[in-house]
Amino acid sequence: KPSQIISYVLGGTLCLSLGFLNESGTAPRGLLLLCACLSRFFVNGGNCASWVFTSELLTTEIRSTGHSTVNAMARIGAFFSPYVITPSTSSSNIGLIMFAICIVTSCIVSQLPETNGKALGVALGETAESDAMNRVVDDVKESVRCFDDEPDDEHAGPRTKNTCL
Repeated sequence: KPSQIISYVLGGTLCLSLGFLNESGTAPRGLLLLCACLSRFFVNGGNCASWVFTSELLTTEIRSTGHSTVNAMARIGAFFSPYVITPSTSSSNIGLIMFAICIVTSCIVSQLPETNGKALGVALGETAESDAMNRVVDDVKESVRCFDDEPDDEHAGPRTKNTCL
């Protein structure tokens, strides 16, 4: 969790710096390139940490629903982004928007419970064997027939005993 917060804050700060440096027109191209690369590095680092953190915090059902929702929202955001950031938008305003997004993300991440040293699924008050996992185990038990003496079809003989998992 701390690595996410630090990554997002550094990435946002570098986006802000990049916007103001580019608008000044006096910054060397190498400095702009360095800010852009480092900003991308830190924002992507925070994003990667988010994927790891959510698997420690949330069950598969919740996580898959959340990721699907976020994916849909990202597509909607991609559709509207050319209308928010137009060619006439200044570099400093783009930097401010990116900085604000990174800071809001850091604030949200800071409110999540800590998972360090806790068993999977316990951080949100779930039991170690969550209801979802119990349903999966029950489904597997139902689908595996350990001793099936019924023939597959009328021409086949009885099955031999299968071993259970």
